[in-house]
Amino acid sequence: MSFDKFRYAATQRDQDNVVIYLMPKQPVPETVPSELQDHISNDQYSSRLVEIKRLAFQYYKPLFERVWMTLSFFAVIIVPMVIYGIVFKQFKKNTDPDDKEQELKDFYKARAVSFGVFIGVLALFYLPIISWKAIGRRRMTVLLNRWALQDERSRGTMTFMPRWTVQIPSIFKSTTIVRITTPPGARPSVFQSGAFIPAFVNGPRDAAAGAYFYPYGPGQAGVPRMSVVGNFNSNPPAYSGVGDYKGGYGDVKL
Repeated sequence: MSFDKFRYAATQRDQDNVVIYLMPKQPVPETVPSELQDHISNDQYSSRLVEIKRLAFQYYKPLFERVWMTLSFFAVIIVPMVIYGIVFKQFKKNTDPDDKEQELKDFYKARAVSFGVFIGVLALFYLPIISWKAIGRRRMTVLLNRWALQDERSRGTMTFMPRWTVQIPSIFKSTTIVRITTPPGARPSVFQSGAFIPAFVNGPRDAAAGAYFYPYGPGQAGVPRMSVVGNFNSNPPAYSGVGDYKGGYGDVKL
């Protein structure tokens, strides 16, 4: 089984965007989608995707994040329960066992303390990682705004300019999602250069098999042909057998 189709990051399309899914261990696409070939060069396209990938995965540490979130899950459950038990017992030491009204007040006081501890533990574990992700999103926004300003200065405001948006990886999602807007009515067909077609629709790997290329072989100019008819010798050699074909056949020892 060939795994070539998994080598590069996946590229898809929705209604008005080209969507690129970047993974940590996959190289970025090198070919500009057909809808954007008049607006982005190959070098600019690949260099921007490389920069997006580098910045996005600076703020994605899967092992650390998952261990941290697992610890936070147990901490927000266990720590308030332990604190509640300790505080409630301490209140009961100074309360008359027969005083049910005071015991109920102590219960609510202990619950309030445990709830405060719950909020504190939640903030202790979640605020750092949320702030870290927010810094990554902020840096990505600054980068995309800088590119938009560069495009506006180089092309002006009267031409179509692709707009880049990026969704950086979350805690349990390792994909960076890049969306690039496409010109109105630019949805391609499979016959356009650079269009995405199934992996099995490819030319022959043998460069010498030019007869099977459509419309003509690499480096060959001429009238595009509609089939491979006429690409072979139309005058095959005459039959050169010995003797009458109606005769018998002799045994050949191998």
